[in-house]
Amino acid sequence: MKAVWISIILFVTAAAAAASDPISELQQRITAGQSKLEFEKDHGYLVSLLKLLKVPVSSQTLVFSKTSLQSERISPKTPRAIYFNDDVYVAWIPDAPLIEIMSVDPVKGSAFYILDQERSQRPVFERSTGHDCSVCHYVPEAAPKFVPRLMFSSVIPDATGNVEGTFPIEIGDQNPMKERWGGWYVTGTHGTQSHAGNVVLNRPSSVMAPLAAAVLAKSSNVVDLSSRLNTAPYLSPHSDIVALM
Repeated sequence: MKAVWISIILFVTAAAAAASDPISELQQRITAGQSKLEFEKDHGYLVSLLKLLKVPVSSQTLVFSKTSLQSERISPKTPRAIYFNDDVYVAWIPDAPLIEIMSVDPVKGSAFYILDQERSQRPVFERSTGHDCSVCHYVPEAAPKFVPRLMFSSVIPDATGNVEGTFPIEIGDQNPMKERWGGWYVTGTHGTQSHAGNVVLNRPSSVMAPLAAAVLAKSSNVVDLSSRLNTAPYLSPHSDIVALM
């Protein structure tokens, strides 16, 4: 019996040591020459990266609140596009110098990476140790140690995407629809239910503040974003409500 337990312990230990996230695995393949990231003029490494990670373009969601590492580049006219699958999240902004990535290891948890949008023979994903991302993406109970986590927040920005003076609320599957997606574009029809997406105000506000019926009427059941921004630089013209759900 003792030998069996030792075998189990060794097996679990080896499995934990071997566990890796999608980005570290991709980096190993690139270093070994087994995979290659292709660079193109309009999107840099984005298209190739999504293909290699098997992340669908249809997962695109657009967030226009200035709540990111590259927040100075984000606005309602230039939202950040986020693409995802079960294991990795890829964030891209037109003409930004970096692609931001959150990659999930089933054993070790989430890890942050950035990819420089400069053409290179063998691009390198830089692992973030937390100082850039810890403002939002951390487990408060673990402080001062930085333990990363996935999160989704909602706040209503002003017309520049600014959220200063407000406190975004975290969104999960328990939040009512009316509190969701503040600071995000939302495309698709959803009947008479209201949400906080597609809304900008003169001054930033919490999503907990009631929105006027006229504001909600303009922000609900939006199927075309072309009047709000130029969608041509993005891989999709949508920020679909199904992906946001």
